[in-house]
Amino acid sequence: MKTIDLFLVDDHEIFRKGLRLLLQEIPFVNIVGEASYGDEFLKNIEKTNPEVVFMDIKMPGINGIETTKKALAINPDIKIIALSMYGDEEHLQAMLDAGAKGFLLKNASKEDLERSILSVMNGKNYFSEDLISLLASLYITQKQIKEAEKEAPKFSEREVEIL
Repeated sequence: MKTIDLFLVDDHEIFRKGLRLLLQEIPFVNIVGEASYGDEFLKNIEKTNPEVVFMDIKMPGINGIETTKKALAINPDIKIIALSMYGDEEHLQAMLDAGAKGFLLKNASKEDLERSILSVMNGKNYFSEDLISLLASLYITQKQIKEAEKEAPKFSEREVEIL
């Protein structure tokens, strides 16, 4: 199997180093760089040319959401997987809107890390199991909103003015 160049972005050194140790156990992973902050990653993106990035969301300076947008503007082929302790709708939606291909909670196993890398490299998305029900409810809610908009009566400008 071809090696996959990977970059780690997280402001917590202990977590980042632990993650690196886990990833080094995966034979097809080649860690090409690490950064503590979004700015630091963006300065090194062209030198290291990673294929996959594990991106923390909450960081000082440029957060993971903005860093993801800027990284994809530089290289649209990068596959970004969000890593966060926060598995809420706001962070999930923001990272997906920014262009992330996956979202893992920081309690992910080595197997989850491996599956997420392979999934995004094969053009798929990957999410922690804990997030699947949240994704399903987001999808259902968005679908219900679209259906409600279709069924809602359309008023003319004059009718709206009168109302």
